[in-house]
Amino acid sequence: MVTPGSFPGADYAALHVSDDGSQSQGWRLGENGGNPWGWEIQLAVELAAEARLVATLTVDGWWQSGTPLVIGPFSLNRGGRLFVPWPAFTLNVTDANAGGAGNDSQVSGYGLPRCPSDSPVGGAVLYGRSVADVAAAGSTAFAVPSGATEYRVVPESGATLPFTITAQDTPDGGATETWESFLLDPTAPTDSAGGAVGGWTPAPPAVDGEILVANSDAINLRSVVVLWRMDLLGVL
Repeated sequence: MVTPGSFPGADYAALHVSDDGSQSQGWRLGENGGNPWGWEIQLAVELAAEARLVATLTVDGWWQSGTPLVIGPFSLNRGGRLFVPWPAFTLNVTDANAGGAGNDSQVSGYGLPRCPSDSPVGGAVLYGRSVADVAAAGSTAFAVPSGATEYRVVPESGATLPFTITAQDTPDGGATETWESFLLDPTAPTDSAGGAVGGWTPAPPAVDGEILVANSDAINLRSVVVLWRMDLLGVL
Protein backbone atom coordinates (compact mmCIF):
# COMPACT_ATOMS: atom_id res chain seq x y z
CA MET A 1 0.00 0.00 0.00
CA VAL A 2 1.36 3.43 -0.96
CA THR A 3 0.70 6.10 1.70
CA PRO A 4 1.23 9.89 1.55
CA GLY A 5 4.06 11.80 3.13
CA SER A 6 3.73 14.44 5.83
CA PHE A 7 2.89 17.33 3.47
CA PRO A 8 -0.76 18.41 2.94
CA GLY A 9 -0.36 17.61 -0.75
CA ALA A 10 1.46 14.39 -1.62
CA ASP A 11 3.11 13.11 -4.79
CA TYR A 12 2.51 9.37 -4.99
CA ALA A 13 4.74 6.66 -6.34
CA ALA A 14 3.40 5.54 -9.72
CA LEU A 15 1.09 2.54 -9.76
CA HIS A 16 2.29 -0.16 -12.13
CA VAL A 17 -0.70 -2.04 -13.53
CA SER A 18 0.12 -5.48 -14.88
CA ASP A 19 -1.82 -6.92 -17.82
CA ASP A 20 -2.07 -10.28 -16.03
CA GLY A 21 -5.39 -9.20 -14.47
CA SER A 22 -4.02 -8.66 -10.96
CA GLN A 23 -4.98 -5.60 -8.95
CA SER A 24 -2.36 -2.89 -8.57
CA GLN A 25 -0.89 -1.79 -5.29
CA GLY A 26 -3.29 0.85 -3.94
CA TRP A 27 -3.08 4.51 -3.07
CA ARG A 28 -4.42 5.37 0.36
CA LEU A 29 -5.33 9.03 0.97
CA GLY A 30 -6.53 10.44 4.28
CA GLU A 31 -4.25 8.85 6.85
CA ASN A 32 -2.11 11.96 7.31
CA GLY A 33 -4.43 14.58 5.88
CA GLY A 34 -6.05 15.94 9.06
CA ASN A 35 -9.53 14.53 8.34
CA PRO A 36 -10.35 16.84 5.39
CA TRP A 37 -13.75 17.37 3.74
CA GLY A 38 -12.49 15.59 0.62
CA TRP A 39 -9.59 15.18 -1.78
CA GLU A 40 -8.73 16.47 -5.22
CA ILE A 41 -6.56 13.98 -7.06
CA GLN A 42 -4.65 14.66 -10.25
CA LEU A 43 -4.02 11.59 -12.39
CA ALA A 44 -1.95 10.85 -15.49
CA VAL A 45 -2.18 7.50 -17.26
CA GLU A 46 0.47 5.85 -19.43
CA LEU A 47 -1.58 3.21 -21.21
CA ALA A 48 0.11 0.05 -22.51
CA ALA A 49 -0.81 -1.55 -25.84
CA GLU A 50 -4.32 -3.09 -25.78
CA ALA A 51 -4.83 -2.09 -22.14
CA ARG A 52 -8.17 -0.99 -20.72
CA LEU A 53 -7.84 0.15 -17.11
CA VAL A 54 -10.65 0.03 -14.58
CA ALA A 55 -10.45 1.29 -11.01
CA THR A 56 -12.36 1.16 -7.73
CA LEU A 57 -12.57 3.62 -4.86
CA THR A 58 -13.01 2.27 -1.33
CA VAL A 59 -14.07 5.28 0.72
CA ASP A 60 -14.34 5.91 4.44
CA GLY A 61 -16.58 8.58 5.97
CA TRP A 62 -17.16 9.88 9.47
CA TRP A 63 -19.24 6.88 10.44
CA GLN A 64 -17.89 4.71 13.25
CA SER A 65 -18.91 1.24 12.09
CA GLY A 66 -15.80 0.69 10.00
CA THR A 67 -17.95 -0.30 7.00
CA PRO A 68 -16.36 1.02 3.79
CA LEU A 69 -18.24 2.12 0.67
CA VAL A 70 -16.93 0.70 -2.61
CA ILE A 71 -17.49 2.64 -5.85
CA GLY A 72 -16.81 1.08 -9.23
CA PRO A 73 -15.38 -0.39 -11.27
CA PHE A 74 -15.05 2.69 -13.49
CA SER A 75 -12.87 3.48 -16.50
CA LEU A 76 -9.46 5.07 -15.95
CA ASN A 77 -7.71 5.40 -19.30
CA ARG A 78 -6.93 9.11 -19.74
CA GLY A 79 -6.35 10.74 -16.37
CA GLY A 80 -7.41 14.22 -15.27
CA ARG A 81 -8.65 15.80 -12.05
CA LEU A 82 -11.17 14.20 -9.74
CA PHE A 83 -12.80 15.46 -6.53
CA VAL A 84 -13.52 12.67 -4.02
CA PRO A 85 -15.90 14.00 -1.32
CA TRP A 86 -14.79 11.72 1.51
CA PRO A 87 -12.07 12.21 4.14
CA ALA A 88 -10.21 9.00 3.29
CA PHE A 89 -10.17 6.50 0.45
CA THR A 90 -8.13 3.88 -1.38
CA LEU A 91 -7.74 3.73 -5.18
CA ASN A 92 -6.98 0.40 -6.87
CA VAL A 93 -6.49 -0.21 -10.61
CA THR A 94 -6.76 -3.33 -12.81
CA ASP A 95 -6.23 -3.98 -16.53
CA ALA A 96 -9.58 -5.38 -17.67
CA ASN A 97 -8.12 -6.68 -20.95
CA ALA A 98 -5.55 -8.83 -19.11
CA GLY A 99 -3.64 -10.21 -22.09
CA GLY A 100 -0.68 -11.40 -20.05
CA ALA A 101 1.87 -10.19 -22.63
CA GLY A 102 3.89 -8.17 -20.12
CA ASN A 103 2.59 -4.78 -21.33
CA ASP A 104 2.23 -2.92 -18.05
CA SER A 105 0.47 0.44 -17.73
CA GLN A 106 1.36 3.19 -15.27
CA VAL A 107 -0.79 5.61 -13.29
CA SER A 108 0.81 8.69 -11.69
CA GLY A 109 -1.03 10.80 -9.15
CA TYR A 110 -0.99 13.72 -6.73
CA GLY A 111 -3.45 14.31 -3.90
CA LEU A 112 -4.61 17.61 -2.37
CA PRO A 113 -6.85 17.72 0.73
CA ARG A 114 -9.87 20.03 0.46
CA CYS A 115 -11.83 21.89 3.15
CA PRO A 116 -15.41 23.27 2.82
CA SER A 117 -14.02 26.75 2.15
CA ASP A 118 -11.97 25.50 -0.82
CA SER A 119 -13.22 25.39 -4.40
CA PRO A 120 -12.39 21.94 -5.84
CA VAL A 121 -11.19 22.10 -9.42
CA GLY A 122 -11.80 18.48 -10.37
CA GLY A 123 -15.16 17.01 -11.33
CA ALA A 124 -16.90 14.34 -9.27
CA VAL A 125 -18.35 12.12 -12.02
CA LEU A 126 -16.92 8.77 -13.17
CA TYR A 127 -17.96 6.46 -16.01
CA GLY A 128 -17.92 2.70 -16.47
CA ARG A 129 -18.86 0.28 -19.23
CA SER A 130 -20.27 -3.25 -19.51
CA VAL A 131 -20.55 -5.23 -22.77
CA ALA A 132 -22.41 -8.48 -23.41
CA ASP A 133 -24.31 -10.36 -26.10
CA VAL A 134 -28.07 -10.76 -25.85
CA ALA A 135 -29.30 -13.96 -27.46
CA ALA A 136 -32.04 -13.93 -30.09
CA ALA A 137 -35.37 -13.77 -28.23
CA GLY A 138 -33.33 -13.90 -25.01
CA SER A 139 -32.23 -11.59 -22.23
CA THR A 140 -29.02 -10.66 -20.40
CA ALA A 141 -28.70 -9.15 -16.92
CA PHE A 142 -26.06 -6.45 -16.36
CA ALA A 143 -25.07 -6.03 -12.71
CA VAL A 144 -25.15 -2.39 -11.60
CA PRO A 145 -21.68 -1.38 -10.35
CA SER A 146 -21.49 -0.15 -6.79
CA GLY A 147 -22.09 3.59 -6.69
CA ALA A 148 -23.63 3.86 -10.18
CA THR A 149 -26.25 6.63 -10.21
CA GLU A 150 -27.35 6.42 -13.87
CA TYR A 151 -27.11 4.02 -16.80
CA ARG A 152 -27.45 4.15 -20.57
CA VAL A 153 -28.20 1.20 -22.89
CA VAL A 154 -26.59 1.35 -26.34
CA PRO A 155 -27.46 -1.47 -28.80
CA GLU A 156 -25.00 -2.37 -31.53
CA SER A 157 -25.13 -0.56 -34.84
CA GLY A 158 -27.58 -2.26 -37.18
CA ALA A 159 -30.09 -3.34 -34.54
CA THR A 160 -33.60 -2.53 -35.78
CA LEU A 161 -35.98 -4.34 -33.42
CA PRO A 162 -36.88 -3.11 -29.91
CA PHE A 163 -35.27 -4.12 -26.63
CA THR A 164 -37.14 -4.26 -23.34
CA ILE A 165 -35.14 -2.62 -20.55
CA THR A 166 -35.98 -3.52 -16.95
CA ALA A 167 -34.23 -2.02 -13.93
CA GLN A 168 -34.67 -4.31 -10.93
CA ASP A 169 -33.12 -5.68 -7.78
CA THR A 170 -33.52 -8.90 -5.83
CA PRO A 171 -32.54 -8.69 -2.15
CA ASP A 172 -30.88 -11.80 -0.76
CA GLY A 173 -33.73 -14.22 -0.03
CA GLY A 174 -36.36 -11.68 -1.13
CA ALA A 175 -38.61 -11.04 -4.09
CA THR A 176 -37.53 -9.13 -7.19
CA GLU A 177 -38.55 -5.47 -7.21
CA THR A 178 -38.91 -3.67 -10.54
CA TRP A 179 -37.92 -0.02 -10.50
CA GLU A 180 -38.90 0.65 -14.10
CA SER A 181 -39.43 -1.11 -17.41
CA PHE A 182 -39.57 0.45 -20.86
CA LEU A 183 -39.14 -0.30 -24.55
CA LEU A 184 -36.03 0.95 -26.32
CA ASP A 185 -36.47 1.13 -30.09
CA PRO A 186 -33.11 1.71 -31.85
CA THR A 187 -34.90 3.25 -34.85
CA ALA A 188 -37.04 5.75 -32.92
CA PRO A 189 -35.96 9.21 -31.69
CA THR A 190 -37.42 8.51 -28.23
CA ASP A 191 -38.10 5.42 -26.17
CA SER A 192 -41.49 4.44 -24.73
CA ALA A 193 -40.70 6.33 -21.51
CA GLY A 194 -40.33 9.56 -23.49
CA GLY A 195 -36.57 9.87 -23.16
CA ALA A 196 -33.99 9.93 -25.92
CA VAL A 197 -33.05 6.48 -27.16
CA GLY A 198 -30.01 5.38 -25.20
CA GLY A 199 -30.30 8.38 -22.86
CA TRP A 200 -29.25 8.43 -19.21
CA THR A 201 -31.72 6.83 -16.78
CA PRO A 202 -31.52 6.63 -12.94
CA ALA A 203 -29.99 3.32 -11.82
CA PRO A 204 -31.67 1.19 -9.11
CA PRO A 205 -30.21 2.41 -5.78
CA ALA A 206 -29.54 -1.12 -4.53
CA VAL A 207 -26.38 -3.15 -3.99
CA ASP A 208 -27.92 -6.06 -5.93
CA GLY A 209 -29.44 -3.99 -8.73
CA GLU A 210 -29.33 -5.13 -12.34
CA ILE A 211 -30.42 -3.96 -15.77
CA LEU A 212 -32.19 -6.73 -17.69
CA VAL A 213 -31.98 -6.28 -21.47
CA ALA A 214 -34.38 -8.44 -23.52
CA ASN A 215 -33.92 -8.83 -27.28
CA SER A 216 -37.14 -9.01 -29.32
CA ASP A 217 -35.23 -10.12 -32.42
CA ALA A 218 -36.04 -13.83 -32.73
CA ILE A 219 -33.28 -14.44 -35.27
CA ASN A 220 -30.22 -12.32 -34.49
CA LEU A 221 -27.97 -12.23 -31.44
CA ARG A 222 -27.19 -8.60 -30.59
CA SER A 223 -24.29 -7.02 -28.72
CA VAL A 224 -25.28 -4.40 -26.16
CA VAL A 225 -23.21 -1.85 -24.25
CA VAL A 226 -24.41 -0.49 -20.92
CA LEU A 227 -22.68 2.71 -19.83
CA TRP A 228 -22.61 3.63 -16.14
CA ARG A 229 -22.43 7.10 -14.64
CA MET A 230 -21.22 7.52 -11.05
CA ASP A 231 -21.80 10.92 -9.50
CA LEU A 232 -19.73 10.93 -6.31
CA LEU A 233 -21.81 13.79 -4.92
CA GLY A 234 -25.02 11.83 -5.46
CA VAL A 235 -24.14 8.23 -4.53
CA LEU A 236 -26.75 6.59 -2.30
